Amino acid sequence: PAVSSQRAIEMARHWGAELGFLSQAGHINVKSGHQRWEQGFAYLYRLQNRLEQHARRRA
Repeated sequence: PAVSSQRAIEMARHWGAELGFLSQAGHINVKSGHQRWEQGFAYLYRLQNRLEQHARRRA
C-alpha cells in the first residue's frame, strides 16, 4: 500500500527507521521496468549488517 511522503516520514520517525525517497521511481519492481537494482542490494546489505551487529550486542 502506498502512503503520502509525509505519512512515510511520520512512520519512519515513529519506528526509529531510516527513510529514503527515490524520485520518480514509481513502484520498484520488474513490472514497472526496473531491472537489477544495485542500490537496493546496498540497502539490503546495510540492513543485514545492522541486524547482525544488533544480535551480537544482545548475545
